[in-house]
Amino acid sequence: MEILIDTYNSATPQGTGLTTYMRSLAKAIQRIGHRVTILTAARIPRTHVWSSRPAVPAATLILDHPDSSRAQRSRDERAGEPPWVRNRVYSFRKAATALRRLAIVKAAYHDAEGLNPHDRGLLAERFGHVDGALNVPDIYQRAFSHFERTGRLLSITPRRRVNVAHFSWCLPVHIKGAFNLYTICDLIPLRFPHMTLEDKVYYYRLAKTCAQAADEIVTISESSRRDIVSLLGVPERKVRNVYLPFDITPERLERGRDAIASTLKRTFGFDDRRYFLLLGAIEPRKNIARTIEAHLGARTDMPLVICGPRSALSEEELKLIDNWNRDGGGPSATLSGSRAGGRIILFDYLPRGIVLDLIEGARALLLTSVTEGFGLTALEAMALGTPVISSRADGLAEVCGDCGVGVDPYDADTIRQAIERVSAWDDAALAAASAAGRRQAMRFSPQAFDARLAKVYDSLAH
Repeated sequence: MEILIDTYNSATPQGTGLTTYMRSLAKAIQRIGHRVTILTAARIPRTHVWSSRPAVPAATLILDHPDSSRAQRSRDERAGEPPWVRNRVYSFRKAATALRRLAIVKAAYHDAEGLNPHDRGLLAERFGHVDGALNVPDIYQRAFSHFERTGRLLSITPRRRVNVAHFSWCLPVHIKGAFNLYTICDLIPLRFPHMTLEDKVYYYRLAKTCAQAADEIVTISESSRRDIVSLLGVPERKVRNVYLPFDITPERLERGRDAIASTLKRTFGFDDRRYFLLLGAIEPRKNIARTIEAHLGARTDMPLVICGPRSALSEEELKLIDNWNRDGGGPSATLSGSRAGGRIILFDYLPRGIVLDLIEGARALLLTSVTEGFGLTALEAMALGTPVISSRADGLAEVCGDCGVGVDPYDADTIRQAIERVSAWDDAALAAASAAGRRQAMRFSPQAFDARLAKVYDSLAH
C-alpha cells in the first residue's frame, strides 16, 4: 500500500515528541512492507514562456525551511504593492484567490530519487526510507485558513493514488480516494485547560471535526483512548491504540557503562549515575516546580539536570530556582553546554543523541507529570536501563507498569522521599531496577509497534 504521512510536525530541525512519533511511524511502515510518501508544502515557482528566469528545481524546495526568507520576501513584496492592487474590492489578486478556493486542490508527486542527495539524507534522518513526496504549496497554512473560514477540512486530490493518509495530528486535511487516519495522542488541553494556552473552543472544534471525518483514529494509550471516546463522542470501535515504540539503535542499547561514563565526562563533566534527570518541556503539566522543590529539600549531593524547551508558561515553573539563587542557596547553571556546578542545572535544546547520553548516565529519570498521554521519555529511559521515578498518571501507568518508583504528583514530600531512596541505592539495587525496566520496555519494542500498526492498516484493506 501507498501510505502518506505529513511533515507538519517535523519541518524544523529541533523537533518535538510528535517528530519522534512520525519518525517511528515512517520506519514502521517501511518495515511492514508498505511505501512511504510524505506530504510537503513547498511553493515551487513555474517558468513562464515570457520569463527568462529559470524556475527553481522542485528538488531544491521540497524540504525548504518553513521560516526561510522566501516566505518573508513574498510578504514584503506584497506590502510594497500600490493600494489599488491591495484593495479588497478591486484587486485582481483577491479575485484570483477567491476563484482558486473554489477549485479542487491538486497534489503533484515527486519521486524521492529525484531529490538532491542532501535532501535524501535529511529524509533518511527524519523518516528512514521515503519513496516520494506529494507537494501542495503552503498546504498546512491553507488548510488551517480554510478550516477557520468554513469549519471544514481541506480536500486534496492527489495525482498519484494514495491508499492511506496517516496524519500526525488533527490536521484539517482530507485526501480524496484514501482512508484517512488521524492521530490524537491526548486531549490534555480539554482535560487540564488551566495548564495550556491553546484556544480551547478552536481546539475542540478542530478535534471534533477530524474525529468525525476520520475513517479511524489512532492514539497512543488506553487512557487517551477513553478520553477520545468520552470527550469527542467517538464510537469505541473507531479508536485504535497502537502505543509508541522506543526508537533507539541496538548499538546504543548494548553500550557498556565504561563507554557511557567516558562520554558523559567528555561532554558534560558529569560522573556516571551521579545526577537526576528531568526531561521535557518546561510547562505546568510536567510538574517542574514541585519536582524542583522536592529535589532542593532532599538529602542528596546529586544535582538535578533539567533539559527541555521553554514556553510562555515556563517562568512560574522555574521561579523557585531564581529564589534559591537570590537567597544564597547555591549557584545554578543556565546555559546550554554548562558544567555541573550547582544543585540545579538547566539546558535548553540539545540534539537527540546528546539527550540519550544524558538519559543513559542518569541515576534516575524524574517524570512526575500531572498527566501524560504516554510518557515516551520514561520508555526510552527504561529501554536504556535507567531507573524511573514517575507518577502513575494516565498513560504513564501503562508505560511503567510495576517498574521504577511511583510518586504522587501533587505531593512534593513523596517525590523527595523517592529521590532520597534512589540516591541511597547500592550497585545491586541499581542493576535490579535497570533489568526490570528493560524487560518492561520490550512490551513497547519497534517489533511490537509494527504488529499493532499492521493490524490497523490490514483492517482498512479488508
